[in-house]
Amino acid sequence: MRNFLDTTWEHSDRRKLIEKILPVFKYNEMKVYIHIFTGRWNYLINKIKQLNFSKDPEYIKFNTLSLKENAELTKNSKILLDIQHPTQKGLTMRTIEALAAKAKLITTNSDVVKYDFYNTNNILIVDRENPMIDLKFLTAPYEDIQEAIVERYSLTNWIKKILDIDN
Repeated sequence: MRNFLDTTWEHSDRRKLIEKILPVFKYNEMKVYIHIFTGRWNYLINKIKQLNFSKDPEYIKFNTLSLKENAELTKNSKILLDIQHPTQKGLTMRTIEALAAKAKLITTNSDVVKYDFYNTNNILIVDRENPMIDLKFLTAPYEDIQEAIVERYSLTNWIKKILDIDN
């Protein structure tokens, strides 16, 4: 079982934030999988703009993961990372995935405190500029959320709401 997972697109400050957080996991000898997708054109433009032609970390990838691969990685991880785009409001898919997978979540999304599944033992909100990762959070077990609450955020329930189906 993997301790920590992030599979996502490279945008805004995601890479910078991962580089701040990653040493905590490595120092504590936790198994980590990170897959940051970037398009070749976007990659080249950023290299030229930054005049940075140094070798990139192995987690920078030019291929996306399939839905099946992402689901399998999520299912086999204890902690997921959610670095939402700075302009995004509300929940991210990563939050819903963590809830369904019964995985802990480290997120930059402070809106998560407004939801009925929020539990400080399962969700750690970090500051984008100065992310602090508490070792107790990393090592404490996941606390189960009531099944009725988890179901409320399921795809099935979402479809029922959109189609206005009661049962």
